[in-house]
Amino acid sequence: MSDPVKPGATEANMRIDPKDTFFAKIVNGTIPVQKVYEDDYCIAFDDIAPVAPVHTLVIPKLPVGGVGDVAHVDLAKYKEHMGHIMATIPHIASLKGIDSYRLVINEGAHAGQSVRWLHVHIIGGKSLGWPPYSN
Repeated sequence: MSDPVKPGATEANMRIDPKDTFFAKIVNGTIPVQKVYEDDYCIAFDDIAPVAPVHTLVIPKLPVGGVGDVAHVDLAKYKEHMGHIMATIPHIASLKGIDSYRLVINEGAHAGQSVRWLHVHIIGGKSLGWPPYSN
């Protein structure tokens, strides 16, 4: 693929250790963000390039590169963090004032993952078409 699906969604970025990404710096407090929500398992903040009126990212505090990296992490910890995030998303959505939304997890450069750290996009605040994109 010569042109990335979106800026930063490159094979080179997919080889970066999650602990070296700017999401790691957000988790450790080196890069400040305006948090929508935070607890022991995750941080939620608004996307810097929103595709809808509400476009919030939820990142686990556990450094996992993507869904495909499950074999490289403590599975029990992964399940605990991701289960908590999925259970917390309705609360985060309500904080953003929406009750209808789409959840997106990109896996790999060809799917549009631009940061090598598993994250969930909460997208809403308008009617969302289907399919979500066309080529």
